[in-house]
Formats: sequence, structure tokens, C-alpha cells
Amino acid sequence: MDMIETAENIIEFPTPPAEIGNPAPAENKWVKTKFANLWRYTPTGKYYCRAKVAGKACVKSLDTGSLEIAKNKLDAFLMSERGKPSVEIDDENLTFANVVDEFVARLKNNPDVKTGTVEYKQSSIAAIRETWKGIDKIKVTTFTDTAVSTWAEKHRKLYSPTRYNGAVQTLRGIFQVAVDKGLLRENPARGRKRNSTKGIPMASVPITAPQLPETDQFAKILTYLDAHPARAHAAKMVRFLAYSGCRIGSARLIMPEHIDFKAGEITIPAIKYDKKPSRIPMIKEMRPLCEELIKDYPRTGSLLQIKNPKCALIRACKSIGIPPLRNHDLRHLFGTRALESGVDIKTCASWLGHVDGGRLLLQRYAHLRNEHSHEMAAKVSFSPVAPQ
Repeated sequence: MDMIETAENIIEFPTPPAEIGNPAPAENKWVKTKFANLWRYTPTGKYYCRAKVAGKACVKSLDTGSLEIAKNKLDAFLMSERGKPSVEIDDENLTFANVVDEFVARLKNNPDVKTGTVEYKQSSIAAIRETWKGIDKIKVTTFTDTAVSTWAEKHRKLYSPTRYNGAVQTLRGIFQVAVDKGLLRENPARGRKRNSTKGIPMASVPITAPQLPETDQFAKILTYLDAHPARAHAAKMVRFLAYSGCRIGSARLIMPEHIDFKAGEITIPAIKYDKKPSRIPMIKEMRPLCEELIKDYPRTGSLLQIKNPKCALIRACKSIGIPPLRNHDLRHLFGTRALESGVDIKTCASWLGHVDGGRLLLQRYAHLRNEHSHEMAAKVSFSPVAPQ
């Protein structure tokens, strides 16, 4: 038997027999995929569901070596199994408070979950308890769609759309623990599908355009940063973010091998929502910056020798009397400048690592500055054009 460790305990799974002519290796027979409960059994190359169903460990062959097919079969199998009435549940008297404790423990034991995320989830739990008095003492098995929807309507009136959505996602995660344990057939906080009355709708979060600096204002920011040697690394990071449009997480991963002077391109490492690294051409201000970074590289660590220029950037904005800029605003600035310079939507979207052909770019990043807006307005005229 193979064993895997979870936040609850050690779960023992039976090892399926290897196919004829393909003996199982002595170790590393199971390879975990990035999808929950989906494993690949290396001796056969086939995918298996390894999960807890109704509180019991379960191994189910999905009879395919295709990851895409395996994902579909996994979802169908778990839905059918978890939809069955639970049998021999030892913890049917668990209260909401008990499930919350397990939910938080799973978050803390997950190395991929950041401390800030755990703290945000805990603050959302506090907000849920504030708007649903006595929820901690309610048995998990008694929660209904109606009760959860009633809470959602009340919570939505008291909090901003962002905080409301955060609370809904947290509550959904808590109830999912109960679903995994076989205490609930369906998640009463699940998302609401189109033309359905069941589930909880998410609130629409209005998109607010960042206040981007004008051309002369950004030049003053760089002048302020360059004026003191202690801000040299911050100045380089601010320039790199503005000239490339990459996220700060990607900038922290930039190494000398990512800079291709011959091709005039930079490879931006994939993080967060990116499906793959992107290659962007160096704009004219970027090449001398990269040459300086390579020259000053200490031969260890990242090419950019600062993790966050936030404080220096805020002080620079304050010194010239403009609203403070976030690191991510420099990504907006790059996208806006590119569009204003005549770069087409599709090309600009590819530079930013978007795969939607420009939809998100138009929605979020094309915040035209006043300076450019007036320049474009000057080109609009209802007067007849004089003949040449």
C-alpha cells in the first residue's frame, strides 16, 4: 500500500496492480498533478482519483492516460459519489465552528497558501460570524440553500462588493470541507448559475481607473529617485516595471539569461495567471537599463536587487504632489503608453502576457491620460476639409 499525508491524518491507499509487461517501480509510483485528488500512476501511465469520499479513503482508476479526459472523469466521479447519502459518518454532529477550525488548519498546513491569505480568510470568517449570529453552534448537516442565501443578502448590504465576495468565497471553502467529509450533498454557498435561483451570486466590483502620471510627472519621479544613491535599486526596479509592463513577481525572477541583447528581447517569467513565459521587445529606454543591470550584477540572486520599491515610489509621488502610485500601476502605465503610441491592441496584449486577444486590456488597462485625450480631441473636427 502507498500512503499520503493530509492535514487530517495519514491516509493509506491500496496500490493497483501494474499492467502485464510493465512492472511497478520500487518507489515514486504515484505522481501528484496540480489538480486536487488527481494522481498519475507511473507504471501504467494512467490517472487515478485519490480522495476521501464520505470520510473514507478511495482510489478509483479513471482508465485514461489523457490529462484532459481524466479531469472530466474525476469531476463526474466525485459528483456522483459525493451526491450519495453518507453512510457511517462518525462526525455528523459537527458544528460550523468545528468545520471552520479544520478549514483554517488546512490553509495553514498548505505551503502554497501565503500568510496574508490565511489572515484575510480569518477576517472574512469574523465578518460572517458578525452577520450570522449563532452560526458557530449550528450543525453542519442542517444548513440549507435558503438559509445561506438569506445571510448573503444581509451581508451584501453591509460590506463593499470586494469584502462581500471574499466572505462568500470563504464560506464556500468552509462548506466544501463538509462536502468532502460527506456531511453535505451539495455546497449551499456554491456559485449561482445563469437562470438559476440556487447558489449565491457574486457582487459586481466596479473597475476604477488608476490615476496615472503625465509624461513630465513620471520624469520627475525618476529624477527624485536618481537624486540619492540609496534609492538606486528602487529607481531601476521602477524603470523596469514601467518599461516592460511585467508584474513585480515576474521582475523579481529576472536573471541575466532572460535578457537577449542580440534579439532585442526580454523573457518575462510566468507567474500568477500566466500560462507561459512571454517575450517582449526592448523599448528604447529599456536597453541601456538592461546593460546597466548586467554590468552591476553581483553574480548571484535576481538581476533586480530589490524586492519592493513601494516606499521609495510613494515618497517620490508625495514629493512632486501627485497621488501615490502602486507597483502594479506601472503595468497600467506601460499598457496605456503603448496604446497611446499606436501599438495595436493584440500586440500590446501579448506583451502583457494576456491570451484573450485584448479584451482585458481594453477593460482594465486602456485608461487614457488627460494629456493624450486632449491631443486626440484636437484631431476631431466637423469643419469641411479645404481642397488641396
